[in-house]
Amino acid sequence: MRKRDRIALAYFEAVAITEGQTWPNHYWYSSITNCDVCSKPMGTERFMIDGPAESGPNARWGNMCVVCAHRYARVIDWGRAQLYEKDAAGHWKLISGGPPQ
Repeated sequence: MRKRDRIALAYFEAVAITEGQTWPNHYWYSSITNCDVCSKPMGTERFMIDGPAESGPNARWGNMCVVCAHRYARVIDWGRAQLYEKDAAGHWKLISGGPPQ
């Protein structure tokens, strides 16, 4: 694993620990094959970030690997970006940045 991959993964692992909450039944239901920014296969990824996939005030959003999200969507919060973690069944469960409870 490259250094930037380790740094990005560690960053989102820390977010998952410190900011992770439970949103029962909040899953990403569509298929995610590749990162929308770098096209990295998402099959073995632990986290997926749904957030701004480019810089700028009107950035398009996408589903990203941790490396791309570390670059474009570090702030996980409602309306900013959402952090999903793959569960044992292979589904993306929302763990941070969900709607206010």
